[in-house]
Amino acid sequence: GLMRGTGCKGGEPTRSGNAMGDILGGMNMVIGVLAAVNARNITGHGQRVDVSLVDSVVASLENAYVRYFKSHEIPVRNGNAYASIAPYDTYHAKDGYVVIACGNQKLYEKFCNEVVDMPWMITDERFLTVPLRVENNEIQKKYIEEWTMKYTVDEVVDKVLSKGIPAGPIFNVKQITEDEHIANVREMFIEVDHPVIGKMKVNGCPIKLMETMPRINYPGPTLGQHNEEILEGMLGYTPQEVQELRE
Repeated sequence: GLMRGTGCKGGEPTRSGNAMGDILGGMNMVIGVLAAVNARNITGHGQRVDVSLVDSVVASLENAYVRYFKSHEIPVRNGNAYASIAPYDTYHAKDGYVVIACGNQKLYEKFCNEVVDMPWMITDERFLTVPLRVENNEIQKKYIEEWTMKYTVDEVVDKVLSKGIPAGPIFNVKQITEDEHIANVREMFIEVDHPVIGKMKVNGCPIKLMETMPRINYPGPTLGQHNEEILEGMLGYTPQEVQELRE
């Protein structure tokens, strides 16, 4: 239930789109185990690693606490707008949504002059500074969407990126699985042989090692697949004892 302003402006608290605590907890546990192994190599002693799901989510909210300790203001839900920079938001295009991120004044002025052809926005007193643009983001968003709605997502991304301003499409799952860079170049979806299902696609590994490249060659085991191997081969149970346990 921990969140930092996730949801539409003025809306209710919104659930994360994935199991954030589980994912972050797992990553932190791996980091903790690796750190403990390294410490053991130095000191000769092992140690218990303590990682909690809540701690992992709390840490992921990064600078929300520093802001709170300074201002004592609770972060508000702000949709997809960035809390401290604008224009940095999602915008409607003809066929979907696109992210445009003018991270500093130089990029902003370039965006106004060379992309949307609205140089007047640079000197408009509502949009003069970053704090003013954050405050008036929704007003400015309408002007920017007058431009983005003329083009498809791909056209907007190409036009904005061509000027060196960060931009990107918002993909659905189908588009992610079909994206040439993600799916093929980065091998984020691979085929494995499942003992029951047969050939199936699974998530690839996000960690690439240049010398010992990890690869997912096998699916997760079926229920009880290795029971005999572990119980008899490693733990010394007899076949009869394994059968009794099964029953």
